[in-house]
Amino acid sequence: MKRRMVKAFESAPFVRSRITTGDLMYFVVLALLPCAGMGIYRYGLHAALLVGISVGTALVSEFVCDWIWKSRTSSVMDYSCIVTGLIGGLILPPAAPYWAGAAIAALAIILFKHAFGGLGHNLLNPAMAAKCVLLLVCRSMMLDLSAKGYSGAAPLALLQSGETPDLAGMLTGNVPGYIGTSSALAVLAAAGILFLAGLIDLTVPLASLISFSVCYVLIGRYGLSPYTLAIQICGGSFLFTAFVMAEDFTTSPVSQAARIWYGLIFGSAVFWLRKAGLYEDAVVYALLLVNFLRPLLDKKLAPKPFGAAAKKWIIKEPKKRRALGTETSTPEITNEALDQEFLKFQEQIEKEARGLEAARYTGDDTLLQKALAEAQQENGNSRDE
Repeated sequence: MKRRMVKAFESAPFVRSRITTGDLMYFVVLALLPCAGMGIYRYGLHAALLVGISVGTALVSEFVCDWIWKSRTSSVMDYSCIVTGLIGGLILPPAAPYWAGAAIAALAIILFKHAFGGLGHNLLNPAMAAKCVLLLVCRSMMLDLSAKGYSGAAPLALLQSGETPDLAGMLTGNVPGYIGTSSALAVLAAAGILFLAGLIDLTVPLASLISFSVCYVLIGRYGLSPYTLAIQICGGSFLFTAFVMAEDFTTSPVSQAARIWYGLIFGSAVFWLRKAGLYEDAVVYALLLVNFLRPLLDKKLAPKPFGAAAKKWIIKEPKKRRALGTETSTPEITNEALDQEFLKFQEQIEKEARGLEAARYTGDDTLLQKALAEAQQENGNSRDE
């Protein structure tokens, strides 16, 4: 039985790992537990039920979508829907009605994940896009951050009105806010777990913080005020969005340069939206904006592989010869023609090698003489042409 060598051509990446999508999502769920725990501790049972309803609805929606689109790989057991449902619950107001938890998860899974083609094909962050829909439909409900034991305006609204919010309370989540984003320390703990697990590289968050800080210091209301800058960074879900949601595997860029610009645009967009009067929902529109720009950034800022910039070349006669009227009708030699000639030459060499080997071991030089005759004939034809 003959063995035939087959060349297999594949596209990058070529990195192989035993870590599956389920393993990655499992680590993300573990990293988000500090945010969920602090939010449930601060806002009580209602917040816990909202998060649970969101996660449960995400599981059911994923199962239904897998049943509808049977041709796709089943994704109900890779924890991706749990991550989407958990994040959807964490970015809800603590006193939102229970249907909001179901709505944000169903919209995220059905409309903004599977309608785009499933896991890895969505253009927008599903949870944030679903929250945007709820903001457009019932804005007052989504911006009402009051809860049992927490009333009054959110820290950014207080700062805008001239009052001084409690920065210590913002660090521990002891202020009105969204369930999983009000505690800056819990968000930083989640970011630390994600970083140590190798799931984020801090390029996007640091670029976001730098661009927002520069804009705030140069153009902001309070100028170079570290206290108010810290309030702006800790408030309005900025840290949670920058460290968790902007680092989404699918909707964030690939190359380093694209990720830097992605973060810079996000941070500056948050600043300008807040300056325009959008405080708690600025991060929503800013993240969706950079999600839309992500394909363009990946295309324009992707590193060029070696040889990709080389252009197709054509061998022509020198201009001087053409000017003297010695130009012949010889056709232009292209890359394809050179490849064909090389293959012919390689085939001829192989024939002569087989003939030489047969003559050496059997004493019969018939194959060798035949190969040499073919070579002479081919050379003669080439000269005639």
